[in-house]
Amino acid sequence: KMQPPAKGSAPSSSSATIEIYIIPEGADAPPDVAASNILRSRPQLSEEGLFIVRQTFALRTEEYPAELSIQLITEESSSSSLLSSSSSSSLLSSKRSLEKEEKKKGPAAAVAGAAGSGLVRIQNFTPKALDSGLSKAGLLVAGASNMFSRWASGFKRRHVNELPLFDQKTSDNVGGDPNIRYYHSYWEIAEDEALVIDAKPPKCQTWNFQLNNHWMESLDYRFHKIHTNKFLARYRKDGSVRVIVSHRRPEGAVEEEGVNWLHTVGHHCGTMCWRWVKPEVSDSALPHPSARLVPFSQLASL
Repeated sequence: KMQPPAKGSAPSSSSATIEIYIIPEGADAPPDVAASNILRSRPQLSEEGLFIVRQTFALRTEEYPAELSIQLITEESSSSSLLSSSSSSSLLSSKRSLEKEEKKKGPAAAVAGAAGSGLVRIQNFTPKALDSGLSKAGLLVAGASNMFSRWASGFKRRHVNELPLFDQKTSDNVGGDPNIRYYHSYWEIAEDEALVIDAKPPKCQTWNFQLNNHWMESLDYRFHKIHTNKFLARYRKDGSVRVIVSHRRPEGAVEEEGVNWLHTVGHHCGTMCWRWVKPEVSDSALPHPSARLVPFSQLASL
């Protein structure tokens, strides 16, 4: 079950609880559940697996994470709670309080308050389950970091400071959202340079752009301006946007219409990603963002 955030508008302002069912292929689904709310597992391939819940924020400072609860429904009992709703709510409440304190006190509070994030109780927890869980977590951490490092190295070899469309099949195979078109690449900017990106978003649910480090982890969005999206960006009259990435704020250029400045936060290189989320155009008609490296001193004259 997912309870959308009470505050914030796009991409969804609904406050109704959403229920998603994971049901084996061939098994009957509850008659009152919409097909769009059912995900089919393949127990003949594996009795366990990984699923991901993604929440897209429009205005992060005005929205909260959705409340999540998980239940295992068996033939023996109607519902056996793996993660209780009360524990989930308690954890969320603690997290929100911590987030508010972090915003007031700055980065140091995030480290100092990390231990106070709350406690979640999991039923039927055994040493064997702990050993198995830690082993799987280790494989996930090693596998993900290795994959993203290989991707980043490939981007750096092939297209630094450009934004080509990423292969959709590759994205889908590793858990990417099939409704999103990704533009992954590598950026490298000297102190006296700036990366200028121009794009005209298509009609879509939302879009966003973010700066990452080499490991494809976003830079610190809590305290620095390292991303923009459909709801944060400033637009030109023709609906296009310009994003300037640099080590310091380009005062003259940022004042122009439709210009959005992002900070490198002390990094001189890393990865970056532009996304069109549910674009209402075919792949052949996608408007691709264009990027170019320019001297910082020339920004005001562009």
